Order: sequence, then structure tokens, then C-alpha cells
Amino acid sequence: MTVHIGLIGAGSVSQAHLPAYRTGDRVSLAAVCDADREARQEIASEFDVPVWGDFETFVEEADIDAVDITLPHNLHYPAARAALRAN
Repeated sequence: MTVHIGLIGAGSVSQAHLPAYRTGDRVSLAAVCDADREARQEIASEFDVPVWGDFETFVEEADIDAVDITLPHNLHYPAARAALRAN
């Protein structure tokens, strides 16, 4: 079974997480969310996945099983709360 991951945050921290999605056989990057259009599009183009600009809509609409939050620390709680509320 492959777990489809939604990446929330396409900044510098996400670069440390992306190798797992390039080589993983049990996880795949399924969608990307970031307020910065250029940053999210760069990752989405590499992985051929859809993009969102805000995490509240992202967790409601994206076809994902889990999220990988690579936002600044002060934004972890709001993103995690939104993901939990969306199940």
C-alpha cells in the first residue's frame, strides 16, 4: 500500500523531505500547498502533482492520506489542526 502525502510548505525545509518522495516505494507525494506560487509550482512540476495556495482548502480537497508539514514552527499548529479537522 502506498501512502499519499500532501506537502504543506514548499520552502527550504521541504528540500530535506523531498528525497523520501523521490525514492520511496511506500509513500508518494500526491499534492503540494504553499502560499508562494513559484515555490509550490517548482515542486509540483517535478512530481507532477496538483497545487493549492492555502492549507485549509488543501486538506479538504486534496486526495491525500496524510500531511507533511514543513512550514515555519509558528504555523505548525494551525496547519495540523486543519488537517485533523479534515480527517
